[in-house]
Amino acid sequence: MTPRDTFSGQNTGDNGLSSTIVTVPFDRYEIVLELGPHREFLRVVEVKVSKDFRSVQQKLESADYHDVSDLYEG
Repeated sequence: MTPRDTFSGQNTGDNGLSSTIVTVPFDRYEIVLELGPHREFLRVVEVKVSKDFRSVQQKLESADYHDVSDLYEG
């Protein structure tokens, strides 16, 4: 999980606690969660379909590998 944004400050309805928004990939979805100051779960903010529709196998097959060691030999 990686933080995407952090909210803090005095806004309408704000309880004074800061929260962190994280996006978690899950299968073909991206789940956006709000976590409290101690990384505890507060709520699901959003569930969206991932824009990358490739399967894990397709992602691995598209990764290129080039052995260039022979170009550096004398």
